Amino acid sequence: MFKNTALLTAVAGLAFAGAANAGTLDFNNAPAVGAEDSANLTGGSTLKWFNDVEHDAGQTFTANATGNLVSFSTQIGPTNSNEADAPPESILLRFGTVSGTPGVDWVFTDVHSETVTWTTDMVGGDWLTWNFDTAQAVTAGTEYAVITDAQAMGAWQNGIPSLARSTNGAAYAGGHMINRGNANTGADLVFIADIEVIPEPSSLALLGLGGLMIARRRKG
Repeated sequence: MFKNTALLTAVAGLAFAGAANAGTLDFNNAPAVGAEDSANLTGGSTLKWFNDVEHDAGQTFTANATGNLVSFSTQIGPTNSNEADAPPESILLRFGTVSGTPGVDWVFTDVHSETVTWTTDMVGGDWLTWNFDTAQAVTAGTEYAVITDAQAMGAWQNGIPSLARSTNGAAYAGGHMINRGNANTGADLVFIADIEVIPEPSSLALLGLGGLMIARRRKG
């Protein structure tokens, strides 16, 4: 979402080498979606997101604007069966680039990762906002991916959380759902990629000049 902040820093991607930073997780209602954000709000079905180590779920998306990806929101499915599974649990929040064709030569390349500790029991319909400790630079028109990768969760017998997704085919033209390391062209997660636009230096200069002119007029 747009924030007119001159000091927003576009952080270049870090080489993937474990989780050097710690992200945070918020449980909330559906976040607002701005014109600069990428999103799919069409659900209708669920994706089983197993608890065992190395099970993952995610989504690729095409950035609507050039700026910083500050958070990525997903929604717990209405048929969630993991409400009783007690936290804390460890999730690896991964951001990266994608290339190739799903089902043929599709490749996800890790750029940055952060560890997120899950400390609250989930309820069906909750929105989960995964906040990056280090915002990630994105370029308009480029496809990226965010993956939530279970690292230390209970066995699947303790419950299987589900994520809301589209049904009867894909609902989002700018990307694909990811499950167990593969892109799935037949569905998309319900998601919101929150992008903060960085004002162009020329725009900031014009704003400063406009303010200076107003100040001079007031003095006159």
